[in-house]
Amino acid sequence: MDKLPYTGLAKTYNTDRQVPDSAATATAFLSGVKANYGTVGVDQTLPRFQCEGLEQAKVPSIFKWSQDEGKNTGLVTSTRITHATPSVAYAHAGDRYWENDKAATGSCPDIARQLIENEVGKNLKVVLGGGRSYFTPKTLVDPEVNTTFGRRSDGRNLIEEWKQVQQNMSRRAEYVWNKEQFEAVNPQNVDYLLGMFAPVHLDFELDREETMSQPSLKDLTAKALDILKKDNKGYFLMVEGGRIDHAHHDGNAKRSLADGAIFDEAIGYAIDNTDQSDTLIIVTADHSHTFTIGGYPSRGNDLFGFNDYYHPDSNATDNMPYTTLAYANGPGYVLNQTTGMRQDLTNVDTSNKEFLQQTAVPTNSESHGGEDVAVMAHGPMSHLFTGVYEQNYIAHTMAYASCVGANKEHCNSVPTTEAPCKPTGAGHSIKPSLMTVLSCILSISLSQGTKFKGI
Repeated sequence: MDKLPYTGLAKTYNTDRQVPDSAATATAFLSGVKANYGTVGVDQTLPRFQCEGLEQAKVPSIFKWSQDEGKNTGLVTSTRITHATPSVAYAHAGDRYWENDKAATGSCPDIARQLIENEVGKNLKVVLGGGRSYFTPKTLVDPEVNTTFGRRSDGRNLIEEWKQVQQNMSRRAEYVWNKEQFEAVNPQNVDYLLGMFAPVHLDFELDREETMSQPSLKDLTAKALDILKKDNKGYFLMVEGGRIDHAHHDGNAKRSLADGAIFDEAIGYAIDNTDQSDTLIIVTADHSHTFTIGGYPSRGNDLFGFNDYYHPDSNATDNMPYTTLAYANGPGYVLNQTTGMRQDLTNVDTSNKEFLQQTAVPTNSESHGGEDVAVMAHGPMSHLFTGVYEQNYIAHTMAYASCVGANKEHCNSVPTTEAPCKPTGAGHSIKPSLMTVLSCILSISLSQGTKFKGI
C-alpha cells in the first residue's frame, strides 16, 4: 500500500468526540457527513441511542449512489457484517450495537434486518464476513460451532429470508458458511453471494493460519472482484480488515500486525487484478490507535522484542527492559503487587502471539487515537486525495471520481484537463473504477464510455 503515489491526511474526529468510533467515521467516508459517536448512517441531528427522529436523520451512502446508477456493489470484512463499518453501507441506526432485534430500541429496525429488508442491502451483490448468529433465532444451533446459538428473539431466520428474497427476484444467488463451500463458488454462475464464516467475527489471521478453516481476507477480496467485475456495469466494493482494530483493542500488537499484513496482501491482489487506467485505489484507516514504536532500537532489532539502545536518556528509570512496541492505554498494564512497579519482562517471551504490550494507563480495552490518518491512492482522480482534509471529503471525492450521487453530472461534460490516468480517445472516454481501502478496500468501477472531466 505504501507504493501508491498520492498521499493525504484525513481528520477523523466525530461531531461530539475528539477521538472517534468506527460507526461515525464510516458514516463520514461513506456518506459524506460527520456524525455523532456510535451512530450509523445518520447525520449529527440524531443523538446516540435515540430511535425517534431516525427517519429524518438518515443519510444515504455511496453504496446507494452507486446502485442508483446501475453499478454492482459489495462489501467484504473480517468482522461480523453488521459491525460498525460495514453496517453503514446499508443501514441506519441510533446505535451501532443495534445489530439484532434483542439489542434494537423501540420501533427502529435492527441492523441485520436492514441488510435483508432495505433496498441497498438486498441489492448488494457480494456480502462476505462473519456474524451469522445475528441473523438466526436463539433456538437454532450454529452449523459449525455446536455450542453457539442464534441471537434473535423474534424467531426469524434472516439467512433463509435472504435466500427467499433472491429467489423471488429470479436471481442466481448463493449462501455459504464455510471455506469448502466458498471455494466451490463459481463466479460465472453466481451473481449474488452472501457468506458468513463465523458466528461472530472471523478469526485473527495468526489463528486462522493454524486451522485454515476460513478463507483469508485476500481470498474474499479475490472472489468479490471476480463477481462484481464480470460485466460492464461498473462496481463499488468495500473491503475492511477490521480485525486489525480488534487486536489493537486487546493490546495485542502481533495479531494486529499480522492482520495488517494479510490486509496488505488483499490490497496487492486488487492492484494486480485491476487496471490503473480505470481503477482508483484508495487506502486509508477509519481512525488511529494509541499504538506506538519507540526507544531508539537498532535497525534489524526484533520488532516484538526489547529496545536494544542503552543510553541514560532512553533507559527505563526502573532499570527493567521495555519493548519497542507499546500502547498509551489498554489491558497490557500489569502491576507487581509486591514491589508496586510494572512487570519485569526479562524472562517473558514478548514475541508470543498471546503477549500484550505494556501500557501507561490500565484500561479494559485499548482506545482509538485522535490523530489524522493517511490516505493513499492511485488511478483516475487520485490526485484529489492529496493534502489535509476532513474525513467526509473522501465520500464526496469518491462520488466525483465515479460519477455518482450529486457529482454525476460532470461526467456528461467535455473534460478541460487530462485525467491522471491519461485516457485515450475522443472526450477522454474511459471506464474509471475506484477501489478505496480503510482498514478496508473500496472499489468503484464505472461503465464504459463515461465522460471524465478533470478538475
